Amino acid sequence: MKDVMDVENFKEWLNDNKALSLGSIKTYSDIINTFLKRAPDLNNPDSYAAFLIDRKDKSINNNLYALQHYIEYKIKDTQTKKRIKERLLGIHIKKHIISKTSRRQLTYDDALKVINNLKTYKHRLIALMQLECGLRASEIFYIKYDSYIIENINNESVIKFKIKNKGGRTKISYIFDDLLKKMFLEYIEKTKDNKPICNYLTCENENAKEIKVIMDEYPFMQNILKLKKMTIQSRNLFSRMRYHYQRYWDDLKQSLVLSEIDRDDWATHDFRRNFAKRVYEFYNKDLTKVKKALNHAQLSTTLLYVDNAGFDTSDILNDMQKNTSK
Repeated sequence: MKDVMDVENFKEWLNDNKALSLGSIKTYSDIINTFLKRAPDLNNPDSYAAFLIDRKDKSINNNLYALQHYIEYKIKDTQTKKRIKERLLGIHIKKHIISKTSRRQLTYDDALKVINNLKTYKHRLIALMQLECGLRASEIFYIKYDSYIIENINNESVIKFKIKNKGGRTKISYIFDDLLKKMFLEYIEKTKDNKPICNYLTCENENAKEIKVIMDEYPFMQNILKLKKMTIQSRNLFSRMRYHYQRYWDDLKQSLVLSEIDRDDWATHDFRRNFAKRVYEFYNKDLTKVKKALNHAQLSTTLLYVDNAGFDTSDILNDMQKNTSK
């Protein structure tokens, strides 16, 4: 009973002191609950180290972060806290990591299949914008209602919008595709009117009596306010984005199952990588075009996309073996 109360207090401490999503708080609390069931000596660094080593087949980062937060919450003595943290950071666990270059590279048709199997209209729109505009998911979440205008380019109505990219720089992007323009404008207008397009707002707490949709300047980050002492109103914009990103990622994982695509072959960034690959091929392997399309500050970053897409090496080998005189 004491451990249960401690976990609940830890959960409240995380909510009050850390800018974390509801999902992260639950994950860390569950990990600490498992840790406390071992009846550890909380002042002994080896207790934490042994737990982390035993959990090596789980998510190492989540377990490490959970322990670090718990140490900060629980251990009051500064020197003890320092010894425990040093012990944890000194652990080297060999993790199984799937290399980006070793994964099967999914095709444009694979990407469309994944998008079509997403549950929600909002998530399908985000995925299509990643695939057709080469945007990061986070960049889309940060789009504001006043970020876009309709502009005439070559006698065609085009959606032009500003986004803040990873480095804090302002980026201009466009939507030319008719279907994507229609989806974007429909979504923006309906969310402005406080009319969700479909039932993508769900309540994880069945005991909550009411759900309110709070519309503000970010159409892709509508907060869900859960009454009865449970809220998902983020304390800062980043944690709010992470909450909505996690919902998007959860939907994508379900879509991968329906699409019969191995989870190890996919990441949300692969929509952007596929876009980069198509730009590279369309413009005859001109890396400056890819750099411009992805809004990279350094060409070295663009080169990573080429390498991770797995197509540059095969192109070189094909050219050398078939298209050159020997």
